[in-house]
Amino acid sequence: MAWDTLKELLNSKKHRSTWSPVHEKIMMKYIDLSVSLQKIPEDGLRDFKSITANTAASSMGNVVRHFLLSASEKVAAAQGKLDEALKVVDDVDDLESVNSPEE
Repeated sequence: MAWDTLKELLNSKKHRSTWSPVHEKIMMKYIDLSVSLQKIPEDGLRDFKSITANTAASSMGNVVRHFLLSASEKVAAAQGKLDEALKVVDDVDDLESVNSPEE
């Protein structure tokens, strides 16, 4: 699975030694997959924090902002679907409460 592969890549000692802009791109993909698969990217964020600790703190900020934005969009989409479903349920309840012509 791609999510597991990216997680292993971020955790590997080979890639922890020096930060590069490619690490940020990899982390963005990892975040996107985490949000779409509804998985918590805790380990990946921790590993990325250790990669960026002394050299690219702004990159960590970019990744966290991307995570918050992606998660917020996913929540908003789910809320929209929930609102639509509740409207359908309300419509069904309204139909059930209407007196039938037989009564």
